Amino acid sequence: MAWHHGPRHSAAHPGTYMVTAATLHKQHFFASHRKLEIMSQLLLSRLQAARWRLDAWAVFSNHYHIVVGVPPDGIAVSKTIQELHSDAAIEANRIDGAPGRQVWHQYRDTELTHERSILARTAYVWHNAVRHGLVASAEQYRWCSAGWSEEVNGRYKASTLRSFVPTKLQIADDDFDVELPS
Repeated sequence: MAWHHGPRHSAAHPGTYMVTAATLHKQHFFASHRKLEIMSQLLLSRLQAARWRLDAWAVFSNHYHIVVGVPPDGIAVSKTIQELHSDAAIEANRIDGAPGRQVWHQYRDTELTHERSILARTAYVWHNAVRHGLVASAEQYRWCSAGWSEEVNGRYKASTLRSFVPTKLQIADDDFDVELPS
């Protein structure tokens, strides 16, 4: 049953998913280099602990996107995201001196079942910092996977993703105004 107050979560089984998460009221809780570093490290360590394949990621001041492969022996998406959000909120609140403040609002996951869809959303995540006007080239934004993708995915896939600018792809609920980190 889908509830009117939150997105339906489809990631209940192995597969490839795009996950987008937003802070409460799209507030800029991660608008500093330090907090973006912490959020990025927490994201990467949680996904590794969950045994997920990470295809793409991008972290911003008030949201993040990931494209992941969840294997049969991987930890459930809901559990992993809940733990990530808890850890990130505790750290952001510690830095801001705001214990107990709610930081995260919701996340949305979408199962990707076709190779072209996976490539399109991976490229979307890659190019998101450019789309938001933060950098001229995706590789310049240090809190995303664009800079290390060739090493991880190989030259051919990285080249394909660089050339795949997803101008026509519309992602639900991705109308964020982001802030440059201070």
